[in-house]
Formats: sequence, C-alpha cells, structure tokens
Amino acid sequence: MYAVIKTGGKQYKVSPGETVRIERLVGNVGERVSFDNVLMVNTDQDVKIGNPQLTGIPVIGEIVDQGKSKKIRIVKKKRRKNYRKTQGHRQLFTAVKVLAIGGVSLASGSVTYAASGAITGAASGSITQKMPRKSKKASNVASGTITAAASESVTKRKSKTKGSSGAASGTVTK
Repeated sequence: MYAVIKTGGKQYKVSPGETVRIERLVGNVGERVSFDNVLMVNTDQDVKIGNPQLTGIPVIGEIVDQGKSKKIRIVKKKRRKNYRKTQGHRQLFTAVKVLAIGGVSLASGSVTYAASGAITGAASGSITQKMPRKSKKASNVASGTITAAASESVTKRKSKTKGSSGAASGTVTK
C-alpha cells in the first residue's frame, strides 16, 4: 500500500512505516500531522486517483526530526572580469514517519480524525480552536473532545449557548 501526497510544492510517494524528508512543517518532534492533499492511493485491491485530489483519505504521520540539510554552495564567476561570488544555503526539513494511509494503520488500526485537522492516536485527547472574528460583537469558538474507540462509530453533538458568543461544543468519537 502506498500513496502520493503533495506538500511544500512537491509530490512524495509514501507508504506506512516509511520515514520521508519533506519541506519544513511547523511542529515539534513527536507530534502527529495529517496530509489532506492526497493525489493517489494504491491498495492491494484497487487504485484511487484524485481529480485533482482525494477527499476523506488523509495520510497520518509523526514528526521524527526537524533540521537542516547539507549545505549547498553556489559559485558565480565571470571570466576576465575578476568577478567571483560564493553563496551557501541550508534547506530546512522535517522528517516524518508515515503511520497510516486513509485510516489503515500499520500497527494498531486506531486512528482518529478531527474536523479541525488535529489527530490523536492515544486513548483520549482534547482540542480547542479559536476561529478568527467575523465582527467585533461575535467570536466563534469550537471546542470538543476526541477519543479513539474500537467501534468505529461516529457521534457528534452540538449545543449552542445563548448570546452573541457563537460558542459550539461537541464530542466526536470514532
């Protein structure tokens, strides 16, 4: 099983258990990331190709390393003009270990997806995300609890509070 993802303006062929060096991502070592821009997924049974991308089949990975790659030297010279210029550049990278493709995990099979893009594979976790304000009176706040269960059922409850705060809380269980 493998997938083709697009991140940082480049396309990468990834498979579960593989570690890939990609363009720099924001995050710390040990955090999980989701790549939603999946162009193709090849399973043992069939091949799914996006037009231009697939929806609902994210690739989940864990950040293994953040660093700089080997230095690249750029040398410019014009003959007979005594012009020489040397520059150097070290590209930032993030090493990501691919844990799952489309919810099919390599080891345990329990992966949780959240609408905000936050993913946890632990037994339980919580997310809080503040949305940008649309007006000075109202502020949108979405909060919820995300847990990973073996039943693979999805339940979502929303309750709105009175007033102009526009707060919505819910529980997502998968």
